[in-house]
Amino acid sequence: MKRFEVHAGETHGFAGYLRSSGDYQPKNQPNGKSNSEHKPIRIAALAAVHEFGATIKNAFGRGINVTIPERSYIRSAIDGNRQELEKMTKKLANAVLVGKIKSRAQAIGLLCEKVTTLIRSKIDEGVPPPNKPSTIARKGSSHTLIDTGQLRNSLDWEIREGKEK
Repeated sequence: MKRFEVHAGETHGFAGYLRSSGDYQPKNQPNGKSNSEHKPIRIAALAAVHEFGATIKNAFGRGINVTIPERSYIRSAIDGNRQELEKMTKKLANAVLVGKIKSRAQAIGLLCEKVTTLIRSKIDEGVPPPNKPSTIARKGSSHTLIDTGQLRNSLDWEIREGKEK
């Protein structure tokens, strides 16, 4: 799996293709500076960093590189529940065909809600590898992927219907 290389202050570009739910700012900074002294990171960028891992060059302006390990919570939630999701997809398609569900969009919405719930559950379980002691000390918790809860709470879905070709 290819890892991202990110330079401090330049975290927006590599995840720009993801839909963002605003900015993320951690509760505490490891160098003692206030949060207002650091650029926030877009939620979409944070999601990509955690899903795929990243190396941040010149982290916190201290000239050090920080490696954030891959903690796949999106892919692993889907892969770990693939059979259940495939079964649900077939049932929903059938329900649309026989008129039990009014539209494709309604069926897709039900599937999206299920996937979102699975991803949130994966975050709640904690995703390995464990946090480093310095991260635990900063956060006050050993739970991976949760600092403020903003990433977990920003999970959402949207159906955009286009014209059929």
